[in-house]
Amino acid sequence: MFSFQTINSIKEIFNISIKDFDDPSLRKNLYISLFLTFTLTILSCYLLYLFLDQYIFESLKFSSSNKLINLILTSFIIQFIISIAQYFALWIFFSIILIPIGNLISSLFEEKIFDIAKEKNLYNFSKNRKSVTFIKSIILTIKLSFIAILINLVLIPIYFFLPIANIIIFILVNGYLIGREFYGNILMQFYDKKEIKKCYIDSSSEVYAFGCLICFLYTVPVLNLFAPFFATLCFSHLLLQKEST
Repeated sequence: MFSFQTINSIKEIFNISIKDFDDPSLRKNLYISLFLTFTLTILSCYLLYLFLDQYIFESLKFSSSNKLINLILTSFIIQFIISIAQYFALWIFFSIILIPIGNLISSLFEEKIFDIAKEKNLYNFSKNRKSVTFIKSIILTIKLSFIAILINLVLIPIYFFLPIANIIIFILVNGYLIGREFYGNILMQFYDKKEIKKCYIDSSSEVYAFGCLICFLYTVPVLNLFAPFFATLCFSHLLLQKEST
């Protein structure tokens, strides 16, 4: 699916990004980002749970006037299958919620993350940062998050009835949007629309690969809180490596 060159590039950037956390200023921004992401996510998940418990899970409590059918529906196997489906559905829903929240929080730290990565690794990147990029970043995040939510709503039946496979589908579908969103937020700090489109084309394989990697991290408990900050750092390195002169 990905070329050997793309895989090597992803591996190199991944390793460099991990080493960057030796920087105290980067860790400070990470801790603030984690606190904000965790707080907003817990609140959002609680509200989601209340909604699902009242309108979705209640509808799954099947019953019948026929004793035999009712016995089958309330059997351990059927209830176990329903519980597994609910677990994976909640897992996916949690990731869906965390992605836009994480992206919005990480956008607050984009410039700092980029500058730290540039200075720490001595990249020769001479582009000047454009003004008012934060507002544009928020608009792009909201736009792509809305698209992602619509797509995932359409895929809810698949997520609910295909445990395990739903995670793979979730990663492959959302990886593209996550890659475009994070890389786009970095690119718009320095380039106009025409240049951004060219950068997308030149780095399409890396952007999608990193998008899938970050999307996978979003499905892993605890690591999913680090995912948006780490994604911003990785995509900063991708641009710096591609465009440094």
